[in-house]
Amino acid sequence: MRVLRTAFAWWVDVRYLAGNPWKAVNDPMVIKRERAVKIERALPADLWRKLRAELDARSTEADAMQWRAVRAAILLMGDSGLRREEAAIARRENLNPSFYGTLDRPVWELTVVGKGQRERTVPVSAATLEALRALGGSREGIRRGRRG
Repeated sequence: MRVLRTAFAWWVDVRYLAGNPWKAVNDPMVIKRERAVKIERALPADLWRKLRAELDARSTEADAMQWRAVRAAILLMGDSGLRREEAAIARRENLNPSFYGTLDRPVWELTVVGKGQRERTVPVSAATLEALRALGGSREGIRRGRRG
């Protein structure tokens, strides 16, 4: 389609044709296929449990703000599949309760703009939400957006 459209545009430009019949033709719908999750890149379940246990233990110490920030970031990336860059630009205003949850069991989701400028919404686990809340208003939490 692109080649034909370009060829006809050139023929009109060099006055070989009086008009471009391809102007009336709509481009076909292009469907971007969803990629399969690369599960082979994930940590094995036992190693993930050990990592979480270690982060939980270190983040409960008295002067452990840095460990609480690390725990929140690791949980956010691990539970939702965010990339480093997506986690780094995540904002609190994009963290919202999902309509899939109930009053008794709320489900939270985070909307981020990721690779290829594609917006996607990912689930946020209760453990991740608790870790983000443990950071409180600190700068290490999901960045606050500037409002109006």
